Amino acid sequence: MRSGLQTYIQCSNTELLPLLKEQVPTLAALIKGSKSVQIVQSASEIPEGCSSETVGADIVVHLLIKGLINIEQELAKAEKKVNAARSGIERLQKVVAKPETPEEIKAKSAEEIKVLEAEMAALSLNIEQFSRMR
Repeated sequence: MRSGLQTYIQCSNTELLPLLKEQVPTLAALIKGSKSVQIVQSASEIPEGCSSETVGADIVVHLLIKGLINIEQELAKAEKKVNAARSGIERLQKVVAKPETPEEIKAKSAEEIKVLEAEMAALSLNIEQFSRMR
């Protein structure tokens, strides 16, 4: 892993945002190779050339990798992950739609759908950014 990487943590939860901003020094120390960590609320604050990983429905971590990776390989990986997330959402929607599915399972499945949707949004952003780097 290279050092001097820039990390952006996007948090859409306004209650978590101040806590994350408070913990920037700790996060920077924990992220191997990171020279800086910035907490942002909107995807528009993320620079081009970042790879993204969804941590939860409210948090996505972006790492500036422009110039450090093979764009074609990363595009293929991202597209594969989008397809997997899409399949997961479809599978979970079928579970939720069944009348015999217990409410507890429906609630858990609905939460998993939210996480997969957030992951798909982050991956779509990656694909868009990687395509512009070609």
